[in-house]
Amino acid sequence: MRVVSGTDALIIDLRKNGGGSGDTMTTFASYFYDDVTQMSSIVEHIGGQTHERQHWTASYVEGPRYLGRPVFILTSRRTHSAAEVFAYDLKNSHHATVVGERTSGDATSGSGEIDIGYGFSAFIANGQTVSPVTHTNYIRVGVQPDVEIAQANALLAAYTRALKTGKLNIDSDELSKEKTDALNDPKGALLQEIDGFPKSR
Repeated sequence: MRVVSGTDALIIDLRKNGGGSGDTMTTFASYFYDDVTQMSSIVEHIGGQTHERQHWTASYVEGPRYLGRPVFILTSRRTHSAAEVFAYDLKNSHHATVVGERTSGDATSGSGEIDIGYGFSAFIANGQTVSPVTHTNYIRVGVQPDVEIAQANALLAAYTRALKTGKLNIDSDELSKEKTDALNDPKGALLQEIDGFPKSR
């Protein structure tokens, strides 16, 4: 986050992100909120009882928070689990714009593997994600993008919107010209960014 702290807009590519730790997701999400905020909870059904594990953003983060600037999250059908929660929560709280395809719709969770005997074990879902904003989740339907577009074109679409909505943090004629050129040819500018960062970056 220190590396990207000086940027005018941020694009987070989760198109091939299969998920991971819920705690890691919450820690990363904390950089985009200026106050402690409740994220989606995990509601589990264990032994006939219902338990809720709430996730809250951290009051302290080690790097600078990314506030007041456009954030875009790229998604596809290959975006799963914790990556979906991240996109879902930031979209619902209006902290990011989701660009791409609907995600996989994996809104379930489990407490771990269960021994079923004879050397076999099974992972059986016993919980689900619940948003404090929507009071539901995205099971089987996926996270609906704000800008629905083929995942192959999502980066260019987000980059073009970032150029239009992001405001330069530095008053520079060189950067202003670079931004104008990029707006005139966003695909060419993006290819240049990918091949090698311009000197001014």
